[in-house]
Amino acid sequence: MPLDRRITVRLQAEGTRSQGEYVPGPVTEYPVWAQQQLAGSSDTVTEQGVVVVAQRRWIVRYVEVFATHPISRMTVDDEHGQRWNVENVQEGRARRRFLEIEAIARVAA
Repeated sequence: MPLDRRITVRLQAEGTRSQGEYVPGPVTEYPVWAQQQLAGSSDTVTEQGVVVVAQRRWIVRYVEVFATHPISRMTVDDEHGQRWNVENVQEGRARRRFLEIEAIARVAA
């Protein structure tokens, strides 16, 4: 399996409250090699124009912190600089060898 793309997995630590206001936690970036698989896209017409929701799946080598980190605080930057919100992380078929990271991004068309 060729891991031929460079992506950055961004993990944000849990934030804190300061005088009632939420302060986001620090972000740790992990540059990794990945294999990208297109998962499709959908178009939605709104008052602001057409919004495209694209889906991608990356296969990366198993990293325990990726498998255990809450996906609500996890994003992926692809090789073009596009930021993707992670929707799912699961172990690949070869247990503890690969992870599949599924993500979406909304872009105006």
